[in-house]
Amino acid sequence: MFEFPPPGDPGHPPVDLGLLRTIISGIEVSQSIQYYASSAHLTDTGDQKPDNSVTLVAGKAAWVRVYLHGTSPLSLIVTGELEVRRRLLGFHYVPITTLQPEPPGTAPLNYQVPYEQQRANIGRTLNFVLPADLMCGNLQLIARFKNGTNTVERDVFVNVTLEQTLKVAMVMVGFQGPISAHDVEPPAIPVVPTDKYNPPQFPEMLQTAGFAVKLFPVQSQVEYDFSGVLEWSLPLDDAEPGPGGCSMNWTKLLAAVFALRMADGNPEGWIHYGLVAKEMLLMFGLGCASDGVGTSVAGRRGDMAHELGHACGLDHAPAGIPSGSADSIDPDFPVYEPYPHGSIGEYGINNDTGNIVSPKVARDFMGYSNKKWISPYHHEALVENPWLTPRRICLDDPWWRNEPEIVIPWKPVADPFPVPFKAPFYAYDVSGRVRSEPVAMLSIVGLLDGPALEVLHVRRVRTRPGDRARATDLHAFLLDEKGRTIGQAPVVALPSKSGCGCGDAGRGLCRRIAHALIPGNRPGKSIEIRRGEEVVWSRTAPEKPARVSNFQIAVKKNKLTAQWESRSPSDAPLACMLEWSRTGKRWRPLAAGLSKNRVVLDTRGLPCGRLKVRLAVDDGFHRVRTKAEGVDLPLRAPDIAVLHPENGNVFPEGSTIRLYASVLDPGGGPIDPNDYVWMIGKKEVGRGLECFVHTPKAGKHTLAFTGKGTAGAKSAVRPAHAEVVFRTVKAPSVA
Repeated sequence: MFEFPPPGDPGHPPVDLGLLRTIISGIEVSQSIQYYASSAHLTDTGDQKPDNSVTLVAGKAAWVRVYLHGTSPLSLIVTGELEVRRRLLGFHYVPITTLQPEPPGTAPLNYQVPYEQQRANIGRTLNFVLPADLMCGNLQLIARFKNGTNTVERDVFVNVTLEQTLKVAMVMVGFQGPISAHDVEPPAIPVVPTDKYNPPQFPEMLQTAGFAVKLFPVQSQVEYDFSGVLEWSLPLDDAEPGPGGCSMNWTKLLAAVFALRMADGNPEGWIHYGLVAKEMLLMFGLGCASDGVGTSVAGRRGDMAHELGHACGLDHAPAGIPSGSADSIDPDFPVYEPYPHGSIGEYGINNDTGNIVSPKVARDFMGYSNKKWISPYHHEALVENPWLTPRRICLDDPWWRNEPEIVIPWKPVADPFPVPFKAPFYAYDVSGRVRSEPVAMLSIVGLLDGPALEVLHVRRVRTRPGDRARATDLHAFLLDEKGRTIGQAPVVALPSKSGCGCGDAGRGLCRRIAHALIPGNRPGKSIEIRRGEEVVWSRTAPEKPARVSNFQIAVKKNKLTAQWESRSPSDAPLACMLEWSRTGKRWRPLAAGLSKNRVVLDTRGLPCGRLKVRLAVDDGFHRVRTKAEGVDLPLRAPDIAVLHPENGNVFPEGSTIRLYASVLDPGGGPIDPNDYVWMIGKKEVGRGLECFVHTPKAGKHTLAFTGKGTAGAKSAVRPAHAEVVFRTVKAPSVA
């Protein structure tokens, strides 16, 4: 039988506790996945990594597992504590707090217990939770155990100076059109017998994004912004081009979300995400993504995590990918022997409960399997990823780094070192993105299907140029009345290392979003896209700009109704968009994809408060805007979603669980976590957007999450409130 760790293991030198012969084998610090004693279970030396070498991020809670080993067959149960210290001035570690172990508060000494039994069972280690607010800086974690006069301790140093944030610009997709692309009677999938579905509302986005935050190396709270309602009319159950690829209509939807991204100014570090009404009939794909944009169905949390991974540049993992789609699989994804191909390779931990995720059964979330988690490979691929706004924080360089003339006297320093001033921490951005202001551009968005080009959106916008697109053999030209070039730009393709879009080099399922940005605001007389000397697409300007009149907007009974009259002097297609602004300086998409001269929006799915709204009508050459109208959208409580626990969850009594919620103030105000309270029954158990608590005795329990209303709201606006019901049962014994 394997004894863990092997005596004399140089990676885990033993620390004895006198006659008790107790050894602290090691310490594992994990936020979702972590290496620990990888040589004990990974057979390929290329996959074996040092302990705790998976990067930790600031602002996200971590579980600390302390492994105990006894050299005696006596059944001993021990307890201890974890001291947390933070480095100051580059060399001195200052005590921050001392944590007590999570229930049951003790752990058995492992004598001749196999590696897998220890690693896969949270009850075989002494466990501590590092809350999100402690995860910042260079930390020293000291596990300490006492028995009478005997003491044993072991420490580990972890670097938690990387802060990353998932920023999602929400595009809520409504639907009105043919319910299916197939003549199927009856439908293969039951549907609501209607051809109109309202866009999802904010809490659905908050809930759907929760799984991605659990996996990704990002702080625990997502930043959200509103980037418009998109009216859609094409069914999304049309056939895929091949296994793992996006259907034509899914790709067109993705292009529409990308066009909204351009109209929104192409902000750095934000992923524009289209959330589709969950009632839509879907027979094939459940999402689609490319660089910086993604789409999926409301409520499908695993799909959203998958598509966000593609939006960040990740390729497929070889887990459940259909045959014939090898081109969409990352060839560098490790096998992680002896586990099946596509396995996560290491042991993961669910931050919500401390439950262990085994590499025997879990597959990487970038594959298509049901049991999804993140592998170290894709975790590290998301570290310092430009789409996650990485920056280094809580840095504590020594003061002498910038003062080379200072001579430090050689004399003893008091312990603890006196710190009469605030710690000189600092931060810097590591995203590598170039910050720029939006400028006037002509945006052309289309699809490249092999060499064929289909132009879908031509619009005048104020936006930033992208910095990650790939060149194609096409070029766009804006010409004057004499055919002279007055503006030009290369046509580029969005990079996407996925079959849910297209490969970087156009391999495999080659359907990509094509894009050109011609600088300037001169209207021109024609637009041409050429391949060499061949004109592959063109459009001629109408004699006169479109005319818009009688723009009216009204708000009544949670409905915003806008109507207008528009007329084009030619057959040129018009792009109509409602825009909104709070200050009149930056205009954002409010509703797009408008095919009629009237639109009705549910105000509960829009920002609230005092807004300026206008209509912009665009034929690609001229942009006509109406006068902005001020409207008051009813103030309401912040939109909230309780991410954990969920209705119906069952937990052992006395176990540790995370109470975790996401909050968005539609009034645009900041969120103060101290305004939010967690109650189990009539007892307050915590404050803030997340906290860790011990579950009550066996039975059925109601958890309530309550916060203040929107800033400036009248007293009639009820506070934000949500409830879930969970059960607790008698705790099982340690195996």
